[in-house]
Amino acid sequence: MCSVAGAATLQQVGEEVIVDADMHHLGDNETPEWPEAPASPETSPLGFDFEMQPANGDHLMWITHRHVNNEWVLSLNGTDFAQLHTGDELAERHYVIPAGLLVAGTNRLVLTGKTPTDDITFGQVRIMAGSLREVLNLRPLTVRVREEGSGTPLPARLTVVAEDGTRPAIWYGARELTAVRDGLVYTAAGATSFEIPEGTYDIYASRGVEWGVAQARITVGGGEGAAVALTLAREVDTSGYVACDTHIHTYTLSGHGDSTVEERMVTLAAEGVELPIATDHNHNTDYRPYQAKLELNRYFTPVVGNEVNFSGLPGHFNVFPLNPDDPIPSREAQDWETVMENLRARSPRVVILNHPRWPARDTGPFGKFKLDQTTGGRESGPAHFTFDAMELVNSCTKEEDAMYLYKDWFSLLNRGSGVLGVGSSDSHTVGNPVGQGRTYVRSSAGDAAHIDVDEACDSMLAGRMSVSLGIVADIEVDGQAGMGDTLVPKGEQLEIEVSVRAPAWVRPRTVQLFQNGVQVAHLELPDQEGVTDLRPVLRLPAPPRDAWLVAVILGDPVESPHWPDINNYTLASTNPVWLDSDGDGYHSPRETAQQLLDEFGGSRVDLLRILGSVEPGIAAQLNELSAPPAPPPTVAEPRDDK
Repeated sequence: MCSVAGAATLQQVGEEVIVDADMHHLGDNETPEWPEAPASPETSPLGFDFEMQPANGDHLMWITHRHVNNEWVLSLNGTDFAQLHTGDELAERHYVIPAGLLVAGTNRLVLTGKTPTDDITFGQVRIMAGSLREVLNLRPLTVRVREEGSGTPLPARLTVVAEDGTRPAIWYGARELTAVRDGLVYTAAGATSFEIPEGTYDIYASRGVEWGVAQARITVGGGEGAAVALTLAREVDTSGYVACDTHIHTYTLSGHGDSTVEERMVTLAAEGVELPIATDHNHNTDYRPYQAKLELNRYFTPVVGNEVNFSGLPGHFNVFPLNPDDPIPSREAQDWETVMENLRARSPRVVILNHPRWPARDTGPFGKFKLDQTTGGRESGPAHFTFDAMELVNSCTKEEDAMYLYKDWFSLLNRGSGVLGVGSSDSHTVGNPVGQGRTYVRSSAGDAAHIDVDEACDSMLAGRMSVSLGIVADIEVDGQAGMGDTLVPKGEQLEIEVSVRAPAWVRPRTVQLFQNGVQVAHLELPDQEGVTDLRPVLRLPAPPRDAWLVAVILGDPVESPHWPDINNYTLASTNPVWLDSDGDGYHSPRETAQQLLDEFGGSRVDLLRILGSVEPGIAAQLNELSAPPAPPPTVAEPRDDK
């Protein structure tokens, strides 16, 4: 049944008609956190009757709404004329009413949700006569982006900021090779035109972490448009690696967010993501037909993947590569052992645990299992984690402590799980930059269009990859061992070269070295302007027992509006270099602890003697291994009822 807001009390302001001055909440949940509308929802459809004497020609309708993630259709007098713009923020939007839809006398506006359980707020509806260009005083702006030196057109992200810091609505910019949102235009062609209200604006052109940022201030006004040409330079050398985002969504197939598959192709090209993994929720998504249709093959090699979740169990997993024609992995499972069996049944090369502390530290899978950040032990869940990697960076997930997930990871490395680290964006929208969080994967590819996916998966599984959030890192030990390599130290000292690279708009601050989870070196980087390309060398005593080494680089947050970031830092990290101190193969701290107990016995005196001669990572495992056995669990593995 249609909810009726009743006939509007007319408030004529010039040519403006107030259809409804109130705000309404539609959906099926209580939303006290949205103060503009009642917490209790009304039902869809929602209708308004209002009186009007329309002028000739077009009219504009202004509507304020929030949290639109699905299709909400507007109709006037029985004719559909617009669909609400998607977006989470409370904002006023404009909609064009074509000539002839409004009638003299009583009119009826109806809002209908295709997914009526989608909670939104909606209201403050008003109508004004005139075309969009007339009412908003729009003027055309043309922007071209070229590569420094060659002059080649570049796909790019264009950020538009008004003098007061707001992001103007972009009009008449939507076309095949663009993706447009307020204050934002992606172009895959290196040139685009659109219209914005008269005024003065800062225009930023960017292309991901490997490129600089170009900025220009322009004024459109006096009845005239404007044109601007911007030049971008490649500032970060990533030779031998390809830029991979292991976690990407579209509205088309994931069902929330706002990026269509076509728009995602444009944003991937513009953000320099060379190896995108398509991970729509419970879909085997294949970007290749869309990429080919838009003729964007030269910019990236897409991989078919899937983000799979399981009813009642915590955890989301990205699996790839997959056959797009195969059924998706079975989502029926009672425990994580069955989860992994179901995922591996589709023969993916790589399985990644996504955002392990989402939606909150205590309610994500690691929180529900009560993961011990000292030992890697758990109170519940599977005895062994058999996924290949976990997200250390997810640029769409809030994590105030940059090192919090690293503590989880370090504990698992010490326990011998072999889990590796990746970075991703988890972007569902056009505005959240795809590839903001990313993984640099070792590859012999000569260009982005011809990346060997099997080779890339080999590199991932071997740990030949680094995590990036604005900074790019690498490591070499004793001039020969890099990420994923095992080194038998030859002398009493290790020489560790850490590569720190960043564009001029990012400022790395510190390098930290971790050995078996313990910080063993800390270096403050020079406070300098411009591009960062540093290779500091740190020297450490060779460990007496097997160990792993990881470098973490932390940097300042980015203040530029082209890089909207929910976390207050930039970051990069390596995957481990494995140190085999005695030449008999690498053994984890837990394996070493067990060997010591087997060799020296398990009495308290023996344990104290051993503990006095080992570093903390091994000592923590010794303590746990020698503790009295815990009683069997009395509760089942925690479940996630979402």
